[in-house]
Amino acid sequence: MNRPKENTEDDSSSSLAGPVTVAVLFGGALLLLILALFGNKKSNNADDPSLEEQAEDIVKGKGKKVKSESAAAAAEKEREQRRAAAGQNQKGKAKDTFAHPLLVTTLRGHTGEICDGDFSANGKYLVTSSEDRSVHIWTCADFLSDDPAKEIRHSRLNMDYDHAVLVRFSPDSKALLGRMNNDNVVRVLKLNKKPDGHYAGLQTVLDLPTTSHGEIVFMDINCNGKFIMTGYADTQICLWSLKGNLLATIVTNVATLHCAKVSPCGRFVAASGANQFPFGTQQFL
Repeated sequence: MNRPKENTEDDSSSSLAGPVTVAVLFGGALLLLILALFGNKKSNNADDPSLEEQAEDIVKGKGKKVKSESAAAAAEKEREQRRAAAGQNQKGKAKDTFAHPLLVTTLRGHTGEICDGDFSANGKYLVTSSEDRSVHIWTCADFLSDDPAKEIRHSRLNMDYDHAVLVRFSPDSKALLGRMNNDNVVRVLKLNKKPDGHYAGLQTVLDLPTTSHGEIVFMDINCNGKFIMTGYADTQICLWSLKGNLLATIVTNVATLHCAKVSPCGRFVAASGANQFPFGTQQFL
């Protein structure tokens, strides 16, 4: 009775073993399939750039494009500046080489705005002053050239820390008078020469005393070098000895002093103004 019961249990366990084995095999195959699909997708993603990488490449491409455009714009701007500079040089050359029946020559050498000029009494030299803190002395004999564009040789004499807005030769051509811009004084400057006769430099001899008349607007020296004249913004005129002593003060009675000059004979001082033209005689000869 007991032996048939044992056979029934063995049959039931063997019957369950078949479906379990099939389920395990099916699960393993499904897992392998999933792993295969995941590995293929990962390899494809490795071959193809992601969206982030594509966006980064696009941004970099735009940056390179912008950089190249800015470089091209800078190069074009530099070319325009060069063309403009070339045009200005051509204009300058055309301006300097213009033809005129009365043109003798063109003087070049100053690097700043030219303020004033004066011929020496003997007619041999021309002095010019400039904001470049120098005076240039030119030899007038070199002006008579067949080529008006020929560069004229000259002597450059530097001034320290200031420039002359007015300049005059002394009667003997051995000194200069300069109305200095910063100090508002008339300065007497001796001209030093080299052994070969060319000018070598300037030496300050004296400064005329300052006054309460305001800015110096005119200056001159008489033909025999006995006195120096200065005209001021308040329309008064002062006469000075060569040692800096005040000889006289002249009240011009003009509203605005436009010009003041010493006559070639040295006997008169003339002043022109806004409302009249006084003509006075000085007594210091």
